[in-house]
Amino acid sequence: MNKATILKKQETVSTITSQIKEAKSLVVVEYRGVSVSALESLRKELRKEGAFIKVYKNTLAKRALDALNFD
Repeated sequence: MNKATILKKQETVSTITSQIKEAKSLVVVEYRGVSVSALESLRKELRKEGAFIKVYKNTLAKRALDALNFD
């Protein structure tokens, strides 16, 4: 894996860690089978409420949670 890829992944983990620290709550879901239109509709509704949905690779999310000592 090249250095640029590693740096990008490290930045992503840092972003996830910051978002988790600042969050009032965190919800992890399986979105397989959800249509694109349903997902976009959910994103729109969440934006209205000041929330968001973001898809991350499992390994990067796990690294961020590990950095925060989540089990």
